[in-house]
Amino acid sequence: LGTSARKTKMVCTLGPSSSTPQAIGALIDGGMDVARLNFSHGNHAYHTSLVDALAEALRQRPASHVAVMIDTKGQEIRTGRLVDGKPLI
Repeated sequence: LGTSARKTKMVCTLGPSSSTPQAIGALIDGGMDVARLNFSHGNHAYHTSLVDALAEALRQRPASHVAVMIDTKGQEIRTGRLVDGKPLI
């Protein structure tokens, strides 16, 4: 089935092994619909480089469209001693 006939979307997490325009291009050619960026790891410069690589791969495939999903860091539970040993409410 072509990508227009599919109802399921393929979400691919971009990372160290898929950070070049060539690697991302292979994902696009394989049917990637959404590029996921995991903001729990890396910094702004790293994520910018991933978006730039995605843009370059898409420039080589003008008929392709890929959404970007940013997965932000969730809540963290921190434990330890509080001021005066009292709970914070």
